[in-house]
Amino acid sequence: MQKLLALLLLSSLAYSQEYIFACETDEKKIATVVINTKEEFITLGSLRFDDQWTKEDIVITVVENNAHENENAVIRFYTVTGKMEQMIFKKGTGAAGETAGDLFINQYNYLCKPTSRLIP
Repeated sequence: MQKLLALLLLSSLAYSQEYIFACETDEKKIATVVINTKEEFITLGSLRFDDQWTKEDIVITVVENNAHENENAVIRFYTVTGKMEQMIFKKGTGAAGETAGDLFINQYNYLCKPTSRLIP
């Protein structure tokens, strides 16, 4: 019975859909990215992106509302190429005629390579 219980506990870990990447920016800085498709989040460094998750054939898009004070962030991870984009936007005021271009602050580009945890 104890073996069956242990197997049940470990089987959930075996099916965990977590992928780890070392991502290099245009400025040659390295960032660690964890993508968990089961719980639907992406971590970039210490930031957790888990709002408005969408997974399509070749791209995962996720938003983090309140990533920074008065700012939202969007991550797009291209699952075939390993390319990742992080876009930062000011929070919208809802004013008439306000566009995404008006709210855009900056974009960071990454090229990611799969890796694994050194200590599980």
